[in-house]
Amino acid sequence: MRYEDIPWKMAWATDAFVLHKKPLDRTVVDIDDMLEKYARAHSQMARKNLLADLEKSCIKLKTTSKTPNPALNALLDVVKRKSQFMGLVRKYDNVVCVSYSVTTGGFDTKGRVEYQGMLDDQNDMLERVRKMKIAVNQARVFVPVPQLHDPRTLKIFMAPEFYFRGRYGAYTPDVVSQIMPLLRGGNDGTAKPQFDDWLLVFGTAISAAVDVKHYCFTCNSAKDVSFRPDPNSVGKTIAECARGAGHNVQEGIYGATVDNVALIQKGKTDHLVAKEFRSGIDFRDRGAGAYVRIIGHGKLGARHDSGPSKFQDERMGGGVFNINGITFGMEVCLDHHKDKLKDASNLQILLIPSAGMSIEKLKTIMGGVTFNVDGLRADGKVLIRGGGGPTAGLNGFSQALVGIPGNIKVFDSVPIPYV
Repeated sequence: MRYEDIPWKMAWATDAFVLHKKPLDRTVVDIDDMLEKYARAHSQMARKNLLADLEKSCIKLKTTSKTPNPALNALLDVVKRKSQFMGLVRKYDNVVCVSYSVTTGGFDTKGRVEYQGMLDDQNDMLERVRKMKIAVNQARVFVPVPQLHDPRTLKIFMAPEFYFRGRYGAYTPDVVSQIMPLLRGGNDGTAKPQFDDWLLVFGTAISAAVDVKHYCFTCNSAKDVSFRPDPNSVGKTIAECARGAGHNVQEGIYGATVDNVALIQKGKTDHLVAKEFRSGIDFRDRGAGAYVRIIGHGKLGARHDSGPSKFQDERMGGGVFNINGITFGMEVCLDHHKDKLKDASNLQILLIPSAGMSIEKLKTIMGGVTFNVDGLRADGKVLIRGGGGPTAGLNGFSQALVGIPGNIKVFDSVPIPYV
């Protein structure tokens, strides 16, 4: 038999009825679950993630099954065909991690976080893009020639959390939306063929869509504020409090929808991973003054979160993504401490851009790579998961950047583990 596309769960269960006799094998349960999720996946990346794990589970079940099963063979065949069509083909054997070690956070003498940058967000973003391009291009020069020109070696460049955040702690969404196109553009842009074998993580960008409200300062409430036509200006209104015409009603920023998003490029593809557990230092509204006290902890990357994880399965749009047949995981700072990817399986490379976080747990398969770049330490670190626990951190050499702050740290090349 042959499937022309990934089958629905019920069709597969009917065809593979022999495998669905109770008690069910745990791998059969996993395959059923992934087929159900594949049918309702909304993003191409979610489907890629599921295909990668489906292939592994099908191979595992085929190995352990006592007799050949036509439906299982057909499922494995269509998964492989679909994976190849979607670019999930093993391309790299080794990886070189390259950290952009630069400070992205600091504190005053009273322990309050300081936001650095220009007063104008647009100009601030443009300056940071300029410096990032310099860092990426100089990093390429520092990678040893054998690895640089080896098409089977993936180079991973990563900057720390909070690289794009500005003087006020967050950019507006329209400013953030320009970052990736600007990084790609120009003669010094990352769209050049020289970066085809690079996974580029440009740190994170903080975006805030502010919530502007009218508020009655007499009542200390906004619930009784209403609007009436302005008799002196056609088409305009006047805000007033229903509990008193003379109450002090003013407009201001009283909240924001905040996103802290990692910016990722591989070849012609862009990918974003949002930080799910936000600390009290991820945003400060413009009305709060020059500083903000950190909630729950005394360091950047505070171990204090504002809510639960958005995803029950990180493959469906969270911190797991698959590129060129490699399953990556990403935990942005606090996400790592909160063990966001504790249930993720088959991770080959775990990336941790942070500002006040170090590697706490290794969550990859054996031989997997965990890569952290921190903006408070201004340093990078790489650990390899061994059978008896973590090995010593990989060796690397640092090179000061010319013309901009920070340095580039290039770590030794290591094999990428495959299941």
